[in-house]
Amino acid sequence: MKKGKQLKAKEQPENQATYSLLLDDDDYFIDWDRDAAGVQCFIDAGCFPYKAARTFDGTQMVTIIEAQVVAKDIKVENKDSGKVIFVKNGFPIVVCSSGLLAIRGMADIEGNTLLPFEKIRTSDKMMGIPFNKPFLTGNELSYIQQAVSSGRLSGDGMFTKKCHEFFQNKFGFRKCLLTTSCTDALEMAAILLDIEPGDEVIMPSYTFVSSGNAFVLRGAKIIFADSNSLNPNLDVDSLEPLINRRTKAIVVVHYAGIACDMKAVMELADKYHLAVVEDAAQAIDSYFEGRPLGSIGHLATFSFHETKNIQCGEGGMLVVNDDRFAMRAEVIREKGTNRSAFFKGQVDKYGWVDIGSSFLPSEIIAAFLFAQLENLDQIQGRRKELWNTYYNEFSQLDGKESPGLPYIPSYATNNAHLFYILCKDESERDQLIAEFKRNNILAVFHYLPLHKSPYYHFRHDGRNLPQCDRYSEVLLRLPLFYELTDEEQQAVIEVVKRFYQKLPEPRTRFVSDALIR
Repeated sequence: MKKGKQLKAKEQPENQATYSLLLDDDDYFIDWDRDAAGVQCFIDAGCFPYKAARTFDGTQMVTIIEAQVVAKDIKVENKDSGKVIFVKNGFPIVVCSSGLLAIRGMADIEGNTLLPFEKIRTSDKMMGIPFNKPFLTGNELSYIQQAVSSGRLSGDGMFTKKCHEFFQNKFGFRKCLLTTSCTDALEMAAILLDIEPGDEVIMPSYTFVSSGNAFVLRGAKIIFADSNSLNPNLDVDSLEPLINRRTKAIVVVHYAGIACDMKAVMELADKYHLAVVEDAAQAIDSYFEGRPLGSIGHLATFSFHETKNIQCGEGGMLVVNDDRFAMRAEVIREKGTNRSAFFKGQVDKYGWVDIGSSFLPSEIIAAFLFAQLENLDQIQGRRKELWNTYYNEFSQLDGKESPGLPYIPSYATNNAHLFYILCKDESERDQLIAEFKRNNILAVFHYLPLHKSPYYHFRHDGRNLPQCDRYSEVLLRLPLFYELTDEEQQAVIEVVKRFYQKLPEPRTRFVSDALIR
């Protein structure tokens, strides 16, 4: 790599200087990698120290930024946006909000090119659109600091209580218990229901492995139900023939935040004296006939993983709607001890009284989560705008320009957790995914059928589940997150439109009245 010309430092203490740089007309687009902290771009600057001037952040030009050089370390801050470029030993580490950083060859104030660097790890695409990007409301770090300052970090402190109260007040849940994940909440549900070897639990095959694994850990046999033909939720009409004397519970999964037919499910449960667990991992702020999802079954679980509408990186919650389980749930969550009762002053000491595990999250997680919950309406509003835009744009396609669209029953609302399209077959979907990749956009399929999984296929009873198989082969999820810009969304939409305009055969598909209600 060529070395650029180093500017003469202004009068500053030794090893500390400030420089001014401009840009020439040669564009270089740097490859990017994504991790939990955001997007990082690594550029060999070829020389140091320097002061970065105009750069691109994604597709947006940003204004001149100031840099302070101390030895070989440079911290560069955009005065307008506050975004930071930190250069360590001559290698800038750039954290961008929208994905891709574009940097032009740098020049000094006299116009001398400083960094005519070679194209190393470069890309000719200006836009990089991830499938998901966790949104920060702005109060997360402040609340975490408050939690740290409180002197109580192990959980069930001030912010845990605030989160519980939020859900109980807004959605009418009887009892809420934050957990370290939705998986943990499901495992708590299996323990509360006294699932044991020989019991059978009915659930959809088209779901995440945690839905089944929680009950398999207790010794249950999973009886998989097929999805219905209109959306990936389980086919309620197929449930009754699956029930026998060994059946102990039905687990419903509200896929994409869209309600299953909970009236029919609860009628079956009452008829056969079964427990119902709502796997509402994706279903915060969504409703069935006016009732919040998570408030209908005997137990319910939520996820606050970073891919969810409301997130804290990794987190979950158990909702107890049947008072029979309320006290025992606290014991199971606290490693099988009555520690919670002790802190409430209900007992003078605590001990081991039941089975359980360490399901209680720290106050740091709860503090982060509460900052998100305070902004639920704002987050939901933007996600619904994006969801409706996708639906409106694709509803206008006709004939061969027509992927299948989400179906939302009249009894359900839509919380805009995800937007999917349905391709004709797996080959078509693979081609569309490849087309997205060529445009530097990440669109992803979803679940593989659990009844065909390497672990469970030989335990399955052999029934064909054709709708589950179909969704696994044709469903494709599109980018949808709070900070997805209108321009980025239009780029996603254009890829789909261009792709289907090339298809040789006419197609038809069902379109429901699915706009956000």
